Parts: sequence; C-alpha cells; structure tokens
Amino acid sequence: MSQQSSERIAVLLGGTSSERAVSLRSGNAVLEALLSRGVDAFSIDMGVDRIAQLQAAKFDRAFIIEHGGFGEDGRLQALLEIMGKPFTGSSSAACALAMDKQTTKHIWRGLGLPVADSVILQPDSDFGQVYDRLGPKIMVKPVSEGSSVGNFIVHSSVQLEQAYNEAAKFGEVMAEAFIEGPEFTVSILQGQALPAIRIESQSGVYDYAAKYETGDTLYHIPCGLGAEQEGELQALALNANQALGCSGWSRVDFIQGPEGFVLLEVNTVPGMSATSLVPKAAAATGLDFPALCEKILETAHG
Repeated sequence: MSQQSSERIAVLLGGTSSERAVSLRSGNAVLEALLSRGVDAFSIDMGVDRIAQLQAAKFDRAFIIEHGGFGEDGRLQALLEIMGKPFTGSSSAACALAMDKQTTKHIWRGLGLPVADSVILQPDSDFGQVYDRLGPKIMVKPVSEGSSVGNFIVHSSVQLEQAYNEAAKFGEVMAEAFIEGPEFTVSILQGQALPAIRIESQSGVYDYAAKYETGDTLYHIPCGLGAEQEGELQALALNANQALGCSGWSRVDFIQGPEGFVLLEVNTVPGMSATSLVPKAAAATGLDFPALCEKILETAHG
C-alpha cells in the first residue's frame, strides 16, 4: 500500500499538443499502475480550459504525464505552483529551459558540455551560408517540440529551406549539424542515473515513426559500452540535467560521435507507454512499472 494512498492523485494527461496520442497511452498506463498500488488516483484529460479543470478537481498532488506543449514547457507546472499543488518532475523554470532546445544548448555550451553546432533559422536566413557552416548533413527541427515531430534530415541548401518551411508550422526552428553515430539515452530518477540504453532504429533515424509506429526499433540494455564509458555517460547526463535545474525524473538523449558523446536534449516528462525508455531502464534495475510510477510520484513535493 502506498504512503500516498490517503491522498488523492490527479494524473494529468492528454492535452492538445502534437504528442497527445502518446500522452494518453502514457497516462493511462500510469493511472492503471498507481491504482494497482492502492493509490487513490484519477485522470484529467487536459483541454483548453485548463485553469477551470484544475480548479474544479479535488486532488492533493499531480502526476504530470502530458507530453510536449503546455504540459512540458513549464506552463502547467507554473499553474500548479500558483495553486500550491505539489507535482511530479521539474519546476516550471527548469521545464521552460529544457523545452527550448537552443537555449538548452547555450547553457550547456557555456558550461563546457558537448553539443553540436546549431543556428536558429528565419524566413530570410541565408540557407546556403547555413548549409556551408553545418553541412553536409543537417538536422532541422522545431525548437520547442518533442517526439521528433517536425524533424527533417537534409543534404543541401535547397532541402534546408524546404525543411524550414515545413518545421516552421510548429514554431521557431533550429538547424543542427548532424552527428553520425549510435544514439543513447539515460533516465534519471530521484537524482540517480539509471542504466544507459542504446537505441537502434532500423531506418537509421530515431524519428516519430521509429518511436511509436514501426515496432522494429531495437533497445539495447546493457547498452554495449564498457563500465567506464557508461559511467562517463551517466555523469554527463546528471551534469546536463543539473545545469537546467531539472529534478525528480527526466531522460537525457545523446549521440556518440567520432569525438565522443554529444548532448541532444532533456525530456522533463518522458514517455511512460509500453515502448518507452524510462520503464525499460528501471526494469533493468529490478524496478517494475507500478513501483517506478510510485517512485516518480514521490518526487511530487510542494
């Protein structure tokens, strides 16, 4: 029986972002897990009247599992802070920083942490000049979207401009030098780095389809690194997380390039569906899904 069982827990899921479908899967899995542990939990599908929804609901703590957009950019966290309601994960300020990939990179670079070269694109950008700087292979992506939504890999200045026009539908856009190499992720729970996972997409790109649709992406745990290298990766994840002020739980993504590990981003509300990475990493330490959900719930401090 959970120590929070005397409290009422609101699982905040769904929302209106491009990651709604994933959030519903994650949230329903979390709700079922908490109920199985004797937690008095219920779900709220976050709509456009979010303030009214939260004010009308009777709850003591919130388990935030609304991915992307409002749920992950600090606004939902700020609302709960104003209401005095404890919630899982990072503060509103940390979430806002982590959601902005370019600001995140500026902070990391300033601290000497490894990041790929990148620029913000504008309608009047000199795409030829940007391609010459970052090419021959460039990743184009929205600054504040998750789940690889609106991501494009380009090989010419013409493709770069075309990709910008598509990605701009999701807001501000960045272009980043594409680093060739295996992709890794490190989950962080209550200040501890979990075992690293190496991600092997059959298409060679870990995009939205590889994450949620094709079903053929391989997740290697153990990740294949030696103990010293994995320790280096975990330490880097903790440093990157701390640099943004993140707390509670999160997931840090990397590429291992020719010159070593390169930071990509921090996810402050990671996926918690059947194919998600945090549950896989936790399971490798002997922590099953319901117990993991309870551990995350413990991070909901006022």
